[in-house]
Amino acid sequence: MGADLHIHVLEGCTEADYRVMCSHTLGSKYHSWEDIPQEHLSKARKAIMHSPQIWVGSVSWLKAALFEDKETFIPDMVGQVCTLVGEDFPVIDDRLMMVLREAFTAPNTTNYEVASWEKVETFLKAHWGKQVFCISW
Repeated sequence: MGADLHIHVLEGCTEADYRVMCSHTLGSKYHSWEDIPQEHLSKARKAIMHSPQIWVGSVSWLKAALFEDKETFIPDMVGQVCTLVGEDFPVIDDRLMMVLREAFTAPNTTNYEVASWEKVETFLKAHWGKQVFCISW
């Protein structure tokens, strides 16, 4: 099962929306076994879906976990971007741009497609000074 990693701008949605969205995601620091009402999940998902976003690359987190094979199912750049942006809502600034630019130089040894740095850089510059987060859809 594949997914697409996106960088989202925290605009039109809130950190609370993100926490609700990730409450059912194993591995997220916001994972919870609490039963979140469907209307809260739906509202959070809709807000996040409409936030400014850019595609980073395709990935299969599930296959990587099932087969214990990150090298085949997670492009190195995608894994790095997910880690660098993480769940802490970093601000788009010179430091973040520098580490992301470096991540985009990682070779892709998988069969999954990844975005070009130029497109992602243009998007991030257009949202300079704003907070971002990653979501896999």
